[in-house]
Formats: sequence, structure tokens, C-alpha cells
Amino acid sequence: MQPRPSVTASPDMARASGGRTWPAWRIVVLCCLGAVAVVLVPYLALGPSFEDAAAAIVASQTSRAAAAELGVFLLAADMLLPIPSSVVATGLGVTLGWAAGTLASAAGLTIGCVLGFALGRSGGERFVRARSAAHERYLSGLLSRYGVIVLVLCRGVPIMAEVSVMAAGALGLPMGRCLAATTLANLAVGAVYAAIGAAAWDTSPAIAFLAALVVPGVLLALAAVARRLWTHYVRSADGTSGI
Repeated sequence: MQPRPSVTASPDMARASGGRTWPAWRIVVLCCLGAVAVVLVPYLALGPSFEDAAAAIVASQTSRAAAAELGVFLLAADMLLPIPSSVVATGLGVTLGWAAGTLASAAGLTIGCVLGFALGRSGGERFVRARSAAHERYLSGLLSRYGVIVLVLCRGVPIMAEVSVMAAGALGLPMGRCLAATTLANLAVGAVYAAIGAAAWDTSPAIAFLAALVVPGVLLALAAVARRLWTHYVRSADGTSGI
């Protein structure tokens, strides 16, 4: 009989090392609100001056290079810190254009995947559980059953994108296959957000960043629905088999 994936008893609340942390959804909401404030406050306060300053940054090669370096760093750090990666990737699209923005975003996300996989491999389940216990058992069960395709599907979902990579390292999945899958997925994710940034630039940078907040929100909602359906399926299967 194949082992069935474990199901977290309390999916909304993360617990780490016997302590309590904020629910993952609350962290995501606060990050999104902070990102909205960062975009809207200067835009509303400065008006045309804000757009002129943004246009000057885009036109400056020095500023573009600095933006690329900062964007790559932030996207890599997103593996450990609650950084709104969709906003960062969209900003790279605005600043660098679609092609360069895609490559810069994919580079930063992939560096983060290498870091997360290595931390998961070295720290094991305890380290992954400290990142988000609410998702660790659920994603570990899916990874054990379906493999690296889970990494691809989770790449655009806040919190789950990072935890799935760490869980893959903790489970001892092949590093080459995991990084190949996540790199391709990172290119797709980077392309979407860079396209949002590059396309919305002619209208307004603020609209581009606000649009970038909608996509991860929708993905997070879909992931929550999928998890609920999966939990129902596993419990039904256990009941049928008499477990």
C-alpha cells in the first residue's frame, strides 16, 4: 500500500518550535498592504513629479543597473524574508523592460531557490517547519507523492513557493531536477510580472504595481481552494479504507 500524504490539522496557523507565529495569510496581507502604501503614497503625494522621477530612473543606465542588482538581491532574499516578490519583479519589468526584467527576476528567484534548497537539506524538517509549519506537512506529502511538479505549481504562490523548495531539500529530492524545474518556472513567473511592468509603464507605474498584487492574491486563493479539496479527498480516502 502506498503511504498517504499527511494532512495538517490546522492549516491556517503556523507553529514553530512549540511557539506560535502569525498565520501565513496575515503576513501576505500585511506585505501586500505595505507594497500598496509604498506605491500609492508617493504617487498621491507627488503626482506628476513621481512619474517624472520614475521616468528619469528608467532613462538612466546607472539607475537601471542599480535597480537590477537590488531587484536580484531582494528576490533572492524573499526565500527568507516576507518581501513582495511580485512587486519587485514588476519593478524590474518597468525599469529594465520585458526581456531584461524577465532574466533579472528569474536570476534572483533561482538564487533564492538554491539557498532555500540548501537550507532545507542542511536543516531538515525542523528548519522547514520553522518557516511555515502550516504548509510543511502538506507540501511534504505532495512532494513525496508527485515530485518536482509540485515545485513548478507552487512557484507563483506566496509562502508556498518558498516552503516547497525548502521541503524538497529536507526530503532529499535530487537537487539537479529540483533546480531545473524551478528555474524554468522562475522564467515563466518573471516573464509574467515583467510583462505587467513593461506594458503598464505607458499608462502609469502605480497601475503596474497594483496589478502585480492581484496575481499572487488570486493564486493564493486558488491554492487555498486546492488545499481544501485535497484535504477532503485524503480524509475521504482514509475513511473508505477504514483508516
